[in-house]
Amino acid sequence: MLETSIFLAKLLGLYGVIVAGGVLLNRKAYQRVVEDLTKNSVLVYLAGIFALIFGLLIISFHNVWVLDWPVLITVIGCLGMIY
Repeated sequence: MLETSIFLAKLLGLYGVIVAGGVLLNRKAYQRVVEDLTKNSVLVYLAGIFALIFGLLIISFHNVWVLDWPVLITVIGCLGMIY
């Protein structure tokens, strides 16, 4: 199970770094994307579907409730399902 935790932590961490870097380097473009996204209800719906799917995938493969760092991955999966 620890191998899965490490893999998902690397994946989610790299994703966060890439998105944060993109936002910092090209803030105006990201603001336009968010504005366009919120104006189009179909895109909002699709974003919610993708968040739900990825949240369900994380919970399906990593449903770990321990008092250690791997629980953060499970919490991220739960937040994806709630979004």
